[in-house]
Amino acid sequence: MSEDQIKSDGVADNVFVARQPVFDAFGEVWGYELLFRASGEASNAVVADGKNATSQVLIDGLAIVNQSVGPKAKKLINFDAECIVAGLGWGLPENSVIEILEHVPPSTEVVEECRHLSTRYELALDDYTGDSNFNDFLPYSSIVKVDVLALDRQGIQDIASRLNKSGLTLLAEKVEDREMYEFVCGLGFTLFQGFFFSRPKTLGMKKLSSSQISRLQILKAIEQEQEIERLVRIVQNDVAITYRLLNYINSVGFGLVQEISSVSHAMRLLGQRHVKSWLSALVLADFANHGEKLEIAHMSVVRGFFVASFSDDIPTTLPFDSLFLIGLFSLLDALLDQPMDAILDRLHLQAEMAAPLLGQASPVDPLLDIARGCEYGDWFAVKSSARALGASPGHIATIYNEALMRAQALLNAV
Repeated sequence: MSEDQIKSDGVADNVFVARQPVFDAFGEVWGYELLFRASGEASNAVVADGKNATSQVLIDGLAIVNQSVGPKAKKLINFDAECIVAGLGWGLPENSVIEILEHVPPSTEVVEECRHLSTRYELALDDYTGDSNFNDFLPYSSIVKVDVLALDRQGIQDIASRLNKSGLTLLAEKVEDREMYEFVCGLGFTLFQGFFFSRPKTLGMKKLSSSQISRLQILKAIEQEQEIERLVRIVQNDVAITYRLLNYINSVGFGLVQEISSVSHAMRLLGQRHVKSWLSALVLADFANHGEKLEIAHMSVVRGFFVASFSDDIPTTLPFDSLFLIGLFSLLDALLDQPMDAILDRLHLQAEMAAPLLGQASPVDPLLDIARGCEYGDWFAVKSSARALGASPGHIATIYNEALMRAQALLNAV
């Protein structure tokens, strides 16, 4: 398998790919683990034909993810014994990290291939619990992943004490709250994976800055204003946004013959829907001042595009723009570290938009459930919600993969 195969530009409809961020000790994104599931698979069970499954993530998954995270980000890719022995890892870009799954037997053949792979790639040992049967992998691994939900605190501490002496990088996975994050930080873990970052910090609610309040007013106006003239005035009143809009539309991507210097002209060329999407993404990006928040902003825009894509398929009178904002706003509490109801008090959304954001029953619920399932790699939940929606898994995969790429393209433009 070659890197050329991996660089395909097509959007696969037969594969779900989740990208779960891995953060360093400074809260910046270090890389992403890729979680793969064929769209027809019904559960989280290991895919029966591991070789073919991993071949598919290399071809389809990396093509999708490279467009949503860029080719330079480190990518952890799961390998079972068959894939390791078959040499599938040798076609990967050099910034890939080969993750040795927890059920891989440390046979002589597998360990020897891991030794060879370690001369070119970083290897990560998955779900390490201290079992001495897997110690043969440690000399060739640079990263050891510890599932903090599978062990009690003493067990985590024992593993950390043992491995800290070896110089290996410790990665805590399934870190679901800040308390656990602080605990493993104190034990010497330097990489962290889990959805602790997408939950609001509750220790001492901070006040919104004047800049954040101003940006919330822009989000409010985006939802309420239907006339492009009013949106023009909103943009013209903010020098920074005006500069970024004109810089955006005069970029080479639009192929304009002459430079655009008028906000009104620029916004009419883009169209109202494009303007609203761009402004919303810009505001979220401004809220995101470091790695964790940037990842939340990306997830929010993905959700926006994903939810809005089903505007004709769910029983609601809400238009595309409103559905986009529901997905976009669904993580505002984590982005601003504020309760969702307090944020919505400032935005004054119509009741049908506010309902799914406040956990109230809504036709949008299955779509947000699918988006969360894709983020977590919970493929059983994805398929269950798809069935409730009356959509095929293949269709869901196509729409979600497109949302990943559209979100990155839009955020790159702000």
